[in-house]
Amino acid sequence: MIEIKTPILKGVLKNHLDLKPKILNLIEKTNDSSLFKHDELLNDNIHKLDWDKSTDFSREWVTLLQPYLKDTLENMVLKIGLTKVIFENIWYQQYEYGGTHGWHTHGNNFTGVYYLSFDKEKHPKTEILNPSNPKDKISVEAEEGQIIAFPSYFIHRGAKNLQNTNKTIVSFNIDIHSPVFDYIK
Repeated sequence: MIEIKTPILKGVLKNHLDLKPKILNLIEKTNDSSLFKHDELLNDNIHKLDWDKSTDFSREWVTLLQPYLKDTLENMVLKIGLTKVIFENIWYQQYEYGGTHGWHTHGNNFTGVYYLSFDKEKHPKTEILNPSNPKDKISVEAEEGQIIAFPSYFIHRGAKNLQNTNKTIVSFNIDIHSPVFDYIK
């Protein structure tokens, strides 16, 4: 195996403090589903999510958030020599006490998390298994308002929320491409 270091991209969403209450209010008004699945592989306990609508970009909270998210992501991917971000899916997940999302991967070439409502001191961090050494678990340091993005084949999870406050994230699958010409000279 040839090892290549792959970055986990991180950025801050512009206007997070203004957008947060509006997006949470729109999410609160929805009558979306939940996901409770436990077997030998999965341990999912997501209290509210709209994964089943993840390709519907006309949802009100998505039309509000997506321009800011796209702008931030396009600035983030410039750091690795790429310029174009295409959204394939976008959805939210809300975790109450005991909520968790077991180990999993995503489709497309990158996936990401926007920490919409997140207490870095109390809520569990996103955990990623190092693809070069899956026994090495990485806890991603992030704060509310930040976005992380990483290759979608990275095995990752949302560990169990042991707080009485909700953790709300927006997850997305994107394709990034179109190299910066100066980067490849």
